Amino acid sequence: MKTLMGLWQKEAYKRVEQLGDRLAEIKSLIDWEAFRPIVGDMYDNRSERGGRPKIDEVGN
Repeated sequence: MKTLMGLWQKEAYKRVEQLGDRLAEIKSLIDWEAFRPIVGDMYDNRSERGGRPKIDEVGN
């Protein structure tokens, strides 16, 4: 059974898909590794309590 919200969401995704992925277009233009020292400490989860698994700071 389709809902009104589901129909709206499907149409919204179609519009977004037509715009393209602008982040993918600029990915090669930015030196993402330069951000690693800046954001690295925010992703530091080395504690005795554990926590979520470490993720790559710059998403490579």
